Amino acid sequence: MRRGRAAAAWALSPLHAAETVPRARERARGDARRRMVLAAGGVDALLGRREVAALPDPRDSGVPPPVPGPTDPADEVTWRDPYLDGPLGEGGAARLLAATGEASARIAFCRSVPEHPRAGEWTGQGLPALPTAEEPGNWARHTDANPAFVVRYAHAHAVSTGVWVRDSGLVSPRPTGELADNAVAALDEPRAAAVIGALFDGPSVLSTAAGRRQPHILVRYLEGLAAAYHEWQESCAVMEEAVPAADAARREATSARLELCAAVAGVLRTGLSLLGVSAPTRL
Repeated sequence: MRRGRAAAAWALSPLHAAETVPRARERARGDARRRMVLAAGGVDALLGRREVAALPDPRDSGVPPPVPGPTDPADEVTWRDPYLDGPLGEGGAARLLAATGEASARIAFCRSVPEHPRAGEWTGQGLPALPTAEEPGNWARHTDANPAFVVRYAHAHAVSTGVWVRDSGLVSPRPTGELADNAVAALDEPRAAAVIGALFDGPSVLSTAAGRRQPHILVRYLEGLAAAYHEWQESCAVMEEAVPAADAARREATSARLELCAAVAGVLRTGLSLLGVSAPTRL
């Protein structure tokens, strides 16, 4: 029984089955709260609480979830969102998902502070707190105007960078142990230091967001980490030309930067998962 309730706490509610967009928003925020609390405090923090008791059972929705495309390798997550293929139902929530996709909808629902935003309230330029199929704003765009796209793109970029560099044989994995001086210098650059600082803030941000049951804290943190990552990777050549075997200093620096990419990808992937959002692994 205990294991079943814990599993239910990790389950995602079927947003498309909600009759209205506000109801879908409640479900998305409830999903994020449960997952954050579980990640921050474990099962005991939730068992017996209303967050678990109120979890909708997907089997009772009356509308099946969209069928995913061909199964991808376990280590690959695509950008494809089945909801974008067409509305799964005729309610406002289903039509919104057909306009924005599930990832953008979940982040849009979790980004604003108030539980019941007023009509016409925005969380940023072109970002309605309660988007609709008729007025999705920038949540329907696959550009840097959409925070959901920016965070997911940062994850895809960080993962792809590591794969590309290693597959190209530009550097070999750095042995575990203390960082060499050149690696330390590479990570001590101002923009790299900003990324590292954001990574260190992650545990406290999660603890605060879970304790206050406020998913917008996690959303804004992920946006900040993604922004710091983008600024850093644009300022240095992580994916530089082949490094000569004799140039140990450059190889050490590149290897250290790759490890920072991996750390960023791990934190972004975890944060997105807590919001019920997938993290694409290819650009």
